[in-house]
Amino acid sequence: MFIRPSPSAHPRFDLEMARRHYAASGHDRELAPEAITSPIHVVAVEHLRDLHGLRVGSAEPTDVFVFARGEPPRWDLTQVGGMPYWPADRPWPTNADGEPCGFLAQVNFQDSRDLVGDLPGDVLVLLTNDVDPDDWLFQERPVRFEWVSAGIAPIEEFDSDRVVVPGGPFYGVIHRTADYPEARGASGTAALRQSYLLAELAGTKIGGIPHLIQGDRDGFTGELLFQLGSIQPAPGVPYPWVDLPEPLSRTPGADDYAYGEDHSFVLADAGMLYVVRHRSGELRAWCEYY
Repeated sequence: MFIRPSPSAHPRFDLEMARRHYAASGHDRELAPEAITSPIHVVAVEHLRDLHGLRVGSAEPTDVFVFARGEPPRWDLTQVGGMPYWPADRPWPTNADGEPCGFLAQVNFQDSRDLVGDLPGDVLVLLTNDVDPDDWLFQERPVRFEWVSAGIAPIEEFDSDRVVVPGGPFYGVIHRTADYPEARGASGTAALRQSYLLAELAGTKIGGIPHLIQGDRDGFTGELLFQLGSIQPAPGVPYPWVDLPEPLSRTPGADDYAYGEDHSFVLADAGMLYVVRHRSGELRAWCEYY
């Protein structure tokens, strides 16, 4: 659902179809900004930007992802958890202790070349030194990067104990939009809960402007290559995942993000991982949390 035909690598999100669906079901009456995981999150952000006149100043293009749950139609697509896209003839990386690295996610840049320019490969595989989030997430360098080219013969089996994400896999459906950094002040005047999510998108995206949770833009250096957001589908509405029509319900008595491990991936306190490219080509990553 909400996917339009396209020759691109990723399936593409059909915003107009999603708008019509939520309008027909009445779920568009109380839209609120959210970090993006589900189709209705994109519908809300794009509608509220128009409604409050927030498409102002320079538009910084970005490819943001809504997610489907399950195995992707292609192994090389952007995904979190699951089976990594890895060459069958290339040894799996190990950490300093000689133990296998954990697999966190992978990002496919084939549909975003106009945003990011030349890269050493088509797919960036994100690895961790430890599988336990209490170990890898708070390290000085939490993520290791490995580039892989499209068209390889990938591995066919992978030890699930090496997968950092307990649920999933979650794979990305791509949507081209923009960030509006000059709308930061104006978005703050909108009488909306979490209006700060409207200028620069929170969630998983390639390019654009980082949505810095702690807001220290003076300390930001380099160019945002991509941003990996916590994955938290919208409860109580159809299509919490692009491929799941039935609404999800929160676990009674649990906190706001308690969809169960099968339906969420949370970096600490609803955090985000930023990957920045410097002029030298070096990639650096760090996390911020609420």
